[in-house]
Amino acid sequence: MLCLFYFFFYLIFSYSLFFSSLFFSSLFFSSLFFSSLFFSSLFFSSLFFSSLFFSSLFFSSLFFSSLFFSSLFFGRVLILLNRNSKC
Repeated sequence: MLCLFYFFFYLIFSYSLFFSSLFFSSLFFSSLFFSSLFFSSLFFSSLFFSSLFFSSLFFSSLFFSSLFFSSLFFGRVLILLNRNSKC
């Protein structure tokens, strides 16, 4: 019974983390895209906002990859806990 709880908790946690990261990343990228389109029409600030856009892409990819690897680590911990509970 405890094994099923760990398994379903891991599934719910990993899928909710995955879909929330997809939602927030798409929201973040679309807002960045439209703001960069708006500000790129200004000549003097186009270089600044394009560099801001690409740096935010880089840091958001780092953030979401760290979320992904932390969910993998959490899943590995749950597997080890499940193995030690002798179900």
